[in-house]
Amino acid sequence: MNMFSRGISLKSALIALYAIVTISVALAGYLSYSSSRQSIGNVALQLRTEITDRIETHLLEFLHLPHRINQANAQALTRQLIAANDQLTLGKRFAEQIGMFPSVSSVYFGNIHGGLVNSGRESPGDLRYLIDTEGFTAGTFRKTLVDAQGNHAEQLAVLSNFDSRNRPWYVRALERNGPVWSDVYILFTGKELALAASLPAYDGQGGLLGVVSVDVFLSNISHFLQGMRIGETGQAFILDRDGLLIATSTTELLIIDSGDPAARSRVHGTESSDPVVRNASATLASRFGNFSEVEKETSLTFTVNGRQMLLQTAPLRDDLGIDWLILVVVPEDDFMAAIMADSRMIHLHVTFALALVLAAGVFLTKWIVKPVSLLNMAADRVAAGESIKKIEDYSPVIEFRGLTRSFNRMAHQLSNTLEGLELELRERKRAEEELRRTREQFELAVLGSNDGIWDWNLRDNSLFLSPRWKEQLGYEDKELSSEFNVFYSRLHPEDVPRLDDYLKRYLKGEVEMFEIEFRMLHREGGYRWILSRGTAFRDEKNLPFRMAGSHTDITDRKAAEQALKEKSEELERYFTTSLDLLCIANTKGEFIRLNPEWEKVLGYSLTELEGRNFFDFVHPDDMEDTVAAVSRLDAQEQVLNFENRYRRKDGSYSWIEWRAFPRNGTIYAVARDITRRKADEEKLNRLATTDSLTGLCNRRAFMQTLETELGRYRRYGKHASLLMLDLDHFKTINDTHGHAGGDEVLRYFAMLLQETVRETDLPGRLGGEEFAVLLPETKVSSALVIAERLLRKVRETVVWTHAGTASFTVSIGLGVMQPEDSTPDSLLARADAALYRAKDNGRDRVEVYSLGQHDK
Repeated sequence: MNMFSRGISLKSALIALYAIVTISVALAGYLSYSSSRQSIGNVALQLRTEITDRIETHLLEFLHLPHRINQANAQALTRQLIAANDQLTLGKRFAEQIGMFPSVSSVYFGNIHGGLVNSGRESPGDLRYLIDTEGFTAGTFRKTLVDAQGNHAEQLAVLSNFDSRNRPWYVRALERNGPVWSDVYILFTGKELALAASLPAYDGQGGLLGVVSVDVFLSNISHFLQGMRIGETGQAFILDRDGLLIATSTTELLIIDSGDPAARSRVHGTESSDPVVRNASATLASRFGNFSEVEKETSLTFTVNGRQMLLQTAPLRDDLGIDWLILVVVPEDDFMAAIMADSRMIHLHVTFALALVLAAGVFLTKWIVKPVSLLNMAADRVAAGESIKKIEDYSPVIEFRGLTRSFNRMAHQLSNTLEGLELELRERKRAEEELRRTREQFELAVLGSNDGIWDWNLRDNSLFLSPRWKEQLGYEDKELSSEFNVFYSRLHPEDVPRLDDYLKRYLKGEVEMFEIEFRMLHREGGYRWILSRGTAFRDEKNLPFRMAGSHTDITDRKAAEQALKEKSEELERYFTTSLDLLCIANTKGEFIRLNPEWEKVLGYSLTELEGRNFFDFVHPDDMEDTVAAVSRLDAQEQVLNFENRYRRKDGSYSWIEWRAFPRNGTIYAVARDITRRKADEEKLNRLATTDSLTGLCNRRAFMQTLETELGRYRRYGKHASLLMLDLDHFKTINDTHGHAGGDEVLRYFAMLLQETVRETDLPGRLGGEEFAVLLPETKVSSALVIAERLLRKVRETVVWTHAGTASFTVSIGLGVMQPEDSTPDSLLARADAALYRAKDNGRDRVEVYSLGQHDK
């Protein structure tokens, strides 16, 4: 402060100014680079976290499928939909499941006798095989190649003394007494890593039947990782808690094979041939000591060949034994390369510009300082009342020559002006007295206002600032003088040009109202937002001579506006980048706004969807439920986990699951596409309700329908009949034509049955050669007509098998539903009794259950 009170030379000031400019430019470049680097780091972390979440979601869906298949197979065994000792039917069922699910390598069942039946595929080539043990017990193990029709083609391997009860997948499932995973293992071919999901199967009384199991190829995970875009050159891979590789986005082989099957081993992450995988694994091991210590998402960095790598690690666990690590690596220079190139170019330009500025400054300083010094000395003499000598105008700068000439003219005119000033001074005193009285009245109004008041005399450029005006900036009245530099020195530099321009246009009459917002420096260092309003007083020539107005502190309002803007921008970023389906609609059913994921799911552009009524896209069968859900939302109730179908642009339908929340007549919803999940559930339901040999409904589905029809009968008094059918001498057909020939006869009979009965009737296979037909709303006379027609068709039928032609007959028992039937068992028992009477009376006939006769 003492240095500035003594003053500083213009030369020193110019040199200091050039130094400040140099330092400011360099500092701005450095801060720009640092800010860019930090922003890129944040974006890179967000990208790695999002990729890790996508991988985790895919893995959980991938690992869920084997246990769902096991559950379906175990339930089929428990409910006797498939006999636990029917090795042939089990093999066919497993082969169908292999065809349905490409990620599954094998489906198999080991029974309590040590026997095994297994259907699977081998890669490459997707070759299908069947494994069974002789007699479905422990002993000889045969692996046979099968063709597309399931026929045996070539025997691949034979092992003796095989016992499924000793296998790890069997033992571990029994130890857990529930679903469980095996350890990751190398397939027999040595080409694939696989994982087994196992589940014990029990009969209806809780007795153990065996263990069902499903193996999956882990290469499917690698294929998913290889299909992901991870920055420009990023990688992802998965380790188990021992550090062994499970999957990777590279083409690296995950099995070490020296030619000896017994010596095959898996690749450890720290011994990977890929330097990124190797160094990432080593960094993680060094950070935590061992891989089992990683308990939460972690971000680390490491270097490979001089390149900085960004590592994101996340654990993946489930309740059945999965405990893996997901690692995502993105090179930092994927993001920083362009910034570094721009930074080098900026540094080069700044250095060149500063050199030019400094060179020009040397010459300008010489041309400016000397003329200014002469003018300063002459001004001092004028102030001291000394005589004024003419200054020579030799400066090469045109402006300084003009200034020197103006100074000489000013000095000459000064003496003439002093006389006029005395006269003007007397006039001014009178005007000031009048102004004083006016100001006293004005200050009374100011004291009662919460706004700061200002009053500007344009003729003498004097300024009045009220105490409240100064208080808004943190000052007492006496601490701040009412001067123009007090006002302008506290304006934010960015607001000065805008205020100057607006004020000039207002005083010229180009703007009707003076109202503007700007920032002013507060005593505590920050800036306060001010709303300034004012009006000008004009003379008879319409020239302004005075201007007064108020200052209102609007800092809190501006902060609230900025916070709202930032929140809106944040929501906009989430809305446009979310992988979920986001929707804003009204309760009339009109889409207000959708995010881009809708284009991927429905095939329409956002322009085609927004503004449309979403009821236009809802499947007709789902319309009633959708209207009910919207009514609940209109009543301000949340709707969670609601499912319906939406029409795609190609005419197909996608299943959508919704979570919707109402607010003031607007619906805010998050949804997701569950079409694939619904298709998988439909496949499993079809397997659970259909007989795999004949295509008819199985015993479970038939009994459910029979119970439903019994309920209708009791409610509405409808008629219903039941046919029980059994193929005569079927054991002889099996003995003569073999089981394959017997299967052909059963399939052909099922076809005849479907052709003979009506569309409203329900035929089903109850087991073996036993069938049943439910005839709703059918009396005995009509049921007999259908039964006799079927008898005639069967007598006329000849079935071609690989062992020759086969003829057969069928015996039929007919029962009628009675009012006293409380369960389906009563009706089944009557029809079964009639069936046995048909057998006793010579077969190939139909018998009707008679209450009187059977009671006797």
